[in-house]
Amino acid sequence: MLLAAKIGFGNTSGYNIHRLLLHCFGEMDGAEEYFYDGRPITVEADGQVSSPPFAKPGGSNLYIRTKVGDGTETSFPQLQTDFPTKWTADHRVRGIAQSLLTFINPGTGDDRFATLLTGGVKEASILSRQGKFYDPRDASTRWTLNGPLQIAHWWARLPGWQTSMLDLSDIGDRADDADVNVTTLTGTAPRSQLSGGWEGPLTTDIVLDMLESAGMEVVPSAEKFTLRWLEDNPTSELTYYDRHIIDRVFQSGPEGAKRPNICKLHYFSPERRYEMAEIDLTNAPWAKVQGEIDKYGEQEFPVKLPFCCDASQAQRIARRLFWMARADFGTVKTTFAGIAAWGKRTITVEVPDVGSGYGSIFVKCRKGPIRVNDEEGTCEIPVTIIPAELQTPWNAATMEVPAPPVLEAFEYESTLNKPAAPSIGAVVQLSDLSYQTRSKFTGVTGGVTAEASYRTYSGGLPNLPLGMTEYQGITANTWFAWVVGDARSKADFRVRFFDADDETSYFSDWHSEDPLAVDNTAPSAPQVTVTPTGSPTNGADIDAYFTDLHAVKLVIEHNYDGGGWTGTTYDNEIPEVLRSISIGPFINGSSPPVTKAVQIRVTAYTSDGTAGAQFTDSVSIPSTGGP
Repeated sequence: MLLAAKIGFGNTSGYNIHRLLLHCFGEMDGAEEYFYDGRPITVEADGQVSSPPFAKPGGSNLYIRTKVGDGTETSFPQLQTDFPTKWTADHRVRGIAQSLLTFINPGTGDDRFATLLTGGVKEASILSRQGKFYDPRDASTRWTLNGPLQIAHWWARLPGWQTSMLDLSDIGDRADDADVNVTTLTGTAPRSQLSGGWEGPLTTDIVLDMLESAGMEVVPSAEKFTLRWLEDNPTSELTYYDRHIIDRVFQSGPEGAKRPNICKLHYFSPERRYEMAEIDLTNAPWAKVQGEIDKYGEQEFPVKLPFCCDASQAQRIARRLFWMARADFGTVKTTFAGIAAWGKRTITVEVPDVGSGYGSIFVKCRKGPIRVNDEEGTCEIPVTIIPAELQTPWNAATMEVPAPPVLEAFEYESTLNKPAAPSIGAVVQLSDLSYQTRSKFTGVTGGVTAEASYRTYSGGLPNLPLGMTEYQGITANTWFAWVVGDARSKADFRVRFFDADDETSYFSDWHSEDPLAVDNTAPSAPQVTVTPTGSPTNGADIDAYFTDLHAVKLVIEHNYDGGGWTGTTYDNEIPEVLRSISIGPFINGSSPPVTKAVQIRVTAYTSDGTAGAQFTDSVSIPSTGGP
């Protein structure tokens, strides 16, 4: 979810402008992206913002240092240093996810002042994974989007409830259900996921919103409570025949002028940067009843799912809510046989004399709480008849409509095109056994500075993007980036460009390498230019580089007249960095005159020493001896 912040403390000391930002109560599992003034930025492990226009030689004008809110927080030393009488070691703000934003003012005489501080210090926010949830399936506690696990976590924290009142084993089974991938319009997605937050204390209404957003309800289970799915067309658990029924009263759904005939759906949309957003249901065949709209006008049925973070899930839930709001309903009065429906959710009721040939029909109903009249020996069961529309299984291909379009993060104004995703990412091991992570990407017209970043994964979840060192290769419009570090076994790579005015493009899409391992495939032959030197020729200039992202060493060798190979080795090399050497002068004083040759070979090597294809050439050295 996207966390904004309240300013808990703010002050200035010299050129340092400090803002203590309070994001939320409770622990942050991990940050995935930082934003400043609504624009994505790269924050390094020490809090340094390495994105233009903030980065500068030897540091940055902006630092964001974050504490996760797990209760172990200590006071920020930067605030103690700059405000020794106002901020002490006791100012810890424990249990609150927080960030210290420090802006280093370059001064009004600096050319960068207008770019950095026009309008003052802006708002910062974090796209984060929030909270950790107990999973009874393996007794672990970790962040998850799993609907049943999130509901159980917050449900047990309501006043009057505790974990011991929940049937955790059964809830674990529902969590398995929630993890199953179901078909969607664009592929597949887990059946039930929740995300989002709220202001103020946890209340029953909030948990009820979670239940509706997940498509679930609370039911008793062996003197405890558990969760069940609210299905479109559930299996009937009990049938009441005419002999059990004293009376039945059915009526159509709400009268025509008040009956909902068009569905409006809002959900917690990742596509719209984690805000409540509407899904356009114009082309959803289940979401309107055109005949009634023509007759009575639009009668909206609003569905708001503030914790549902998947458009397909939201539409499946909304269809059920919409058609059940239109459904016929009534009351079935039975003998004491009605007590058998206690604890049941779905029953079938026989209705005689209305079927073909005056026979019976059976209607499937969702039942409400049973009212028992001991004096009369009767039971009244409120029911809602499941409409035929819900007895047609959900078909994503024909019933689902697209999610709202993705709202790109706001960027500084620029005419730069959005770059293509990096074409490849790699990890290599250097001669000192350390690792280096690399990427390769293509430039954009007008882009003079690149900002490449990468992110690794922990426990299957993405870590915060980190910056890399970028440079332009020798090949036209080809760029590379590298960083000391080991990104195995999975990593994503992206890039954006800045023009001469430090205006930026959008970030590219992520390029994923999964699995990511050191590649020791033999590299291709290096690119080499050999230029004979001397008059007459007695040597050569050699310019060489390799292009393969996974190569780490370049060796340039020569052999004059069969005297043996000698050369120069460039270890821990990066791609497309030109290396130039001169060989010679070679003395050929043969008599009678014989032209001799200098053999040249250039080879690239991988981390384990695997040699690639060789570049070979030769230079003829004429004799300067007598006849």
